[in-house]
Amino acid sequence: MSTPNQSTSDSDQASKGLILVVEDQNHLREDLQFVLTQAHFEVIPAENGRQALEVLRACPRVPDLIITEDMMLHMNGVELMREIRKESAWMWVPLLFLAGRCCDRNVDIRKIFGGNDFLLKPFNADQLLRAVEEVLARSRASS
Repeated sequence: MSTPNQSTSDSDQASKGLILVVEDQNHLREDLQFVLTQAHFEVIPAENGRQALEVLRACPRVPDLIITEDMMLHMNGVELMREIRKESAWMWVPLLFLAGRCCDRNVDIRKIFGGNDFLLKPFNADQLLRAVEEVLARSRASS
């Protein structure tokens, strides 16, 4: 993932929100965390869906957004989404899926992800930040 085309010199800026990042590939999870923290988001990392649920249960704050890989061992992104939607405290948290698999062009990819947003791999930091900002803006406007 390439770095964003923005200055990150103002490290004292207030947090833009809390994001749970669920990604099983260490390097990608670290890249996501770096890009998001440089853009002034607080990030909680998790390696898979099971760990994400543990983090959610232990965290005193509900995240503003959950970014999750779709294909992971120990509970994939869609399974995680189903578990999250069962809990009243988390059911309204928006999800952004990182989709790496090829999809049949005749299949509506949003149906696969339960109507949630997605970002197709590969993507760069600017595309990630744009998607995050769009999802959060829609979520905040509807609440």
